[in-house]
Amino acid sequence: NDSYTVRTVEVNDILPAGVSFVDASNDGRVYCVVKGDNVRWCFDVEPDTEGFVTVRVKAGAELSGEAFANSAAVTVSDRETGQTKTAGTNQVVNYVLEELLKSVKSENGKKDLNGETVGSGTKLQYQITVKNTAVEERTFQVTDEVPEGCSFVSAGNGGSCENGVVAWTVTLAGGQSRTVTFLVQVLKDAEGGSVQNVASVSGNDVTLTSNRVRTYVEKPDTLLEDIKGLIDGLPDNSGSVTVNVDNSNKNEAAGGNASGENSSLKDSSKKDSSGGSAEKTGAAGNTSAKAGGTSLSANAPKTGDDSNIGLWAVIAVLALLAGGSSAAYAVYKARKRDDEDA
Repeated sequence: NDSYTVRTVEVNDILPAGVSFVDASNDGRVYCVVKGDNVRWCFDVEPDTEGFVTVRVKAGAELSGEAFANSAAVTVSDRETGQTKTAGTNQVVNYVLEELLKSVKSENGKKDLNGETVGSGTKLQYQITVKNTAVEERTFQVTDEVPEGCSFVSAGNGGSCENGVVAWTVTLAGGQSRTVTFLVQVLKDAEGGSVQNVASVSGNDVTLTSNRVRTYVEKPDTLLEDIKGLIDGLPDNSGSVTVNVDNSNKNEAAGGNASGENSSLKDSSKKDSSGGSAEKTGAAGNTSAKAGGTSLSANAPKTGDDSNIGLWAVIAVLALLAGGSSAAYAVYKARKRDDEDA
């Protein structure tokens, strides 16, 4: 107000399509009314003073990667003369950042691993794509935290990692986009869980968060090793049988059968023709890999009577878990055979 009298000012700002009202100047001296998409302020301006009003809006998803324009109308009333004048402000154009896209790929960047399962030690490549939707050149800060359960390996495109945060400074011409990448390695601690995170980009006082990506980490099947440890810890007996469990056909539906073809028990307490003990068919507590599955070879004690029946029951259950019904049936047949021999 460059006059010598108090003037009443009214400002009307019609919000553009696709944006929603957040808040506006309204501190007692400035009276604000929001009706529909119109924001209206009324206030008195003392002589030889100036000021401004503000409104904050939120751009909707439909404006992602687009621009919207806005202007306001100002009406000034002179109290002494009663005259009013209305003028339009300049138009401002706001550019909305395009959705920040993030993906997780294999080490070579070719296979999409979002929602997939990998093993510990696998290297994952994260890719973040940012686009400058403005007309003029702009600089953006892109950041991404190294996921929990992973260790940082390297960053491309001039990125650096400090305190677990990977960062890039990206300058883009109007309409230009760029993808930045970094590499991590999945740690053993992540087995049985997942690694996930999001990236963010900031520029021109705006921060945008990316989509979340997640990769699952498998937990190795240690059942056979656990069974081996249990059997190895059983009391030593003068007579024993060797339990061979092959879980390549864990049940009949997967190709196994009830005849025990995929699992067997061999009696190592039989005498050979010279009267000595026959050589054991498998090394006690030995585990080995076989094509199509994993096999367990371990010595299980037997007494030839019912004093050890509980122990045999435990071995049968373990064989069932590891090798399916065929393994358990093989244990049953061996036990029955031992009863007949006793």
